[in-house]
Amino acid sequence: MTDDFIADTLYATPDEVKLKYENGDLYITGFWGKVKHQFKFNHVHSFRVTQERKTLKMQSEIENYGAGFMLVNDGDIDLYDWLNAQNYGYLDGLKLYKYLLVSCDETLEIVSGFKMEIIS
Repeated sequence: MTDDFIADTLYATPDEVKLKYENGDLYITGFWGKVKHQFKFNHVHSFRVTQERKTLKMQSEIENYGAGFMLVNDGDIDLYDWLNAQNYGYLDGLKLYKYLLVSCDETLEIVSGFKMEIIS
């Protein structure tokens, strides 16, 4: 499956997500009604889960907020800014992937070393 799959199929907000963190990798299972897809984020530097209704400022600042999965730019997610500050700007020299997932109930921010894999 390709990035086009994400753009076309997963543009809608999932009804529910389940998380599993194991050996530095994050697995997310998203449910869209009866449809289920699983994703793997390799070499996760950090991730944060926040109740969606507690991210009003973020919602107003990010274009297409709530579009399901989004690959975002530096500075678009607070987690990346915080993590980079904690590392004295060291992340600026790394190729990292920043993802934002909005479900009906949560906002997930993910910073990983590799592109997201679609498992199923």
